[in-house]
Amino acid sequence: MLNEITPQFLLMKRLRARPSPEILASYAGAIDAMETSAVAKGFLHQCLRNAAAFGLQMSLRNLPTGTIDIFRDFAERMGGPLVVVSSQGRRLLAHIGERKVGEARLLLGEPGNGRVHFHYVHVEPHALNLGVATAFHRHAQLLAKFQNAVLVPGPHLSNQGFEFWKGFCPDLVADDLRNHQHLVGQPVSLPAGAGTITSVHQNFVVAAHIDSPERVHLDRRHLIEAGMLKVAEAYADQAPEEAVAGMSMSA
Repeated sequence: MLNEITPQFLLMKRLRARPSPEILASYAGAIDAMETSAVAKGFLHQCLRNAAAFGLQMSLRNLPTGTIDIFRDFAERMGGPLVVVSSQGRRLLAHIGERKVGEARLLLGEPGNGRVHFHYVHVEPHALNLGVATAFHRHAQLLAKFQNAVLVPGPHLSNQGFEFWKGFCPDLVADDLRNHQHLVGQPVSLPAGAGTITSVHQNFVVAAHIDSPERVHLDRRHLIEAGMLKVAEAYADQAPEEAVAGMSMSA
């Protein structure tokens, strides 16, 4: 279960400046001095080179004590804060140094569906753009993998969450209706007369009657039948024939 002890996760964004050979050598020496296997040392040396060139994202599963201290000191010396995510059951905590910079909570999907999603993700304002949200999601992907599950966007994804997922894993929000902002302002036929779409949300759009303040929610099936969306756009995670079959069954 997700309540079991799980590894920590480290993330450091790409450095603005490359460290000097002398700095790299000093941290390589610290790795060599660790009491661990040659295999583990080789992996940490590669992580150090990657951190210097591209940034760092790695799990601490099966890695020796002291790994966090080495990479935290390296990050602070180079001006690139190291985000450390750890688990307390389904609650995830993010720290930079000793300071807590974020908190999140995971939820299981329907029994047997093999999916996990976030109930909430909070990042402190001063820690925005430091990779905290990415670290939460990378760590959650590992937790899900240990349970033969996958991390997916939540069923009530906020606009901010949607924008994050578009960069993190765009395929998983390909059928989110917020990808179709061009629908706003489009005329639409409503049960009580003509209307206009005023906003687009995860699974529905809101339309207003031209002659009244009444608002109507329209789902993706309505948009397809009105010719405003193609089946492949509205159901990006299904084959077209499966989506059409689902529409017929629910009609």
